[in-house]
Amino acid sequence: MYRVLYRQYRPQTFAEVAGQRHVTSALSAELTGSRLAHAYLFTGSRGTGKTTCAKILSRAVNCENPAPNGDPCNECEICRGILEGTVLDVAEIDAASNNSVDNIRELKEEADFPPVRAKYRVYIIDEVHMLSIGAFNALLKVLEEPPEHVIFILATTEVHKIPATILSRCQRFDFRRILPEEIATRLAEVARSEGVSLTPEAALLIARIADGALRDALSLLDGAISVSPEVTEAVVSRAAGVADRSYLFQLADIVAANDTAAALRLLHTLYSGACDMERLCSELLFHFRNLMLTGTLPNARDLVVCTDAEYDEIKRQGALFNLPEAIRAIRVLERALGSMKFDSGKRLLMELALVKLCSADEEATPASKRIAPAATSNPPAPATGNITAPIASAVPIEAPPQPKNTPTAPISDEPNEPNEIAPQPQTVKAPTVPDTFWDSTLRIIAEKNPALSPLLRDSAAEINGGQCVIHSAHPALPMLAQTAINAASLESALESVCGKAIKFVISADAQAAPNPKADDDADPLDGLEESLFG
Repeated sequence: MYRVLYRQYRPQTFAEVAGQRHVTSALSAELTGSRLAHAYLFTGSRGTGKTTCAKILSRAVNCENPAPNGDPCNECEICRGILEGTVLDVAEIDAASNNSVDNIRELKEEADFPPVRAKYRVYIIDEVHMLSIGAFNALLKVLEEPPEHVIFILATTEVHKIPATILSRCQRFDFRRILPEEIATRLAEVARSEGVSLTPEAALLIARIADGALRDALSLLDGAISVSPEVTEAVVSRAAGVADRSYLFQLADIVAANDTAAALRLLHTLYSGACDMERLCSELLFHFRNLMLTGTLPNARDLVVCTDAEYDEIKRQGALFNLPEAIRAIRVLERALGSMKFDSGKRLLMELALVKLCSADEEATPASKRIAPAATSNPPAPATGNITAPIASAVPIEAPPQPKNTPTAPISDEPNEPNEIAPQPQTVKAPTVPDTFWDSTLRIIAEKNPALSPLLRDSAAEINGGQCVIHSAHPALPMLAQTAINAASLESALESVCGKAIKFVISADAQAAPNPKADDDADPLDGLEESLFG
């Protein structure tokens, strides 16, 4: 049977372990100096060599002919028996499936007996953070007063979940993420042993995708070899699924161009092609993270996982967004991604996120969206007399700021002539939102969220203080409108009608517009069941 590469090329000595010199040298010193601890704790991210070092240590403490540096010989009867799994004195336990207090009690009873063939009983407990509280308490008793012939090796990826009482009784070693250059070197050695052609660019791309995990890198190399015996960047991209991410660059360019319609059309195309909205949001989030890094750091190549061709395109797009703009995009996508985990309307949340990204923001407006004001030699004259501003849209128009250096008319004691009006600065009042504003909003909600529409029947709304105040006597509306999907529907509809993001508040009063067709005996909770259960 074929053995996968990460099993076939698992290190057998401390010298073969890549990227963890600070751990292997310390363990070798303890072995040669006969200063073994009774409990070790190996922590670090996945695929960095924790279990591998634990197995090497279990053989080294029991080896009949150890090397001068403490490495096991892997040739004696004990070493071969441990490698083959026939020496029962060395046990590897998966705490994820053996996490009860009864499992630890059985281990404790077994540990009291001396080893049968080896010098030490060695218990390797993998993913130890999965133990229950009762199991940790039972394990603590063994660690406090361990038998002299027992050594515990605990391995975990989440050390923060382990009680402090356990941590204080273990000798801790932190495994760091392996550098991409070290992973690429190891991959080249494996490729030569397998007789496979591996280009340096492909090895480095695999190393970046593996994110510091050598086991993941070997698994990815295994998949790439199955695609083609000549492993190149293109082969790695196909095997890793990082090819054809052009839609991310298209979306970023659309956001920079402030083209909301194009963004929604592209999203519809992706959705029709069975693109998962939650994954798309996550990918776009990390794409803007890459744009933030390339636009901030002089050289962010080691921090961005992509091909060289993609990195050149990322650098180009990074110039379109400064740091505040990139951070704003990341925050918008992060909020949308968090909401998607609890709501079923993932497409609506993604549409809302794209609309926000393509809309101008008060704090950060991309360079492609800014319009430089025309230079004028004289400041504009203040408005005089009675001026009535025409209503150009349903959005209130704020009064323009008055020039600070505008000269004021001198104060005179004489009364003005009847036909003479002293020039006084006037403020253009914002027009009142017409009735069609709320009607248009209700029509959009009826199309996008039919469950919410009945709750807004007989309601009225006004723009007050920059926010939409919704007057309704429906008893369930204040509660249901605060759910994430209903709130997103309201805000999206308001933004579509008003042209900018507007928050809303619910006013439970009797100012709602009367409905002459309403039945006097209508149930006040009409529509609640439909909103709750669809």
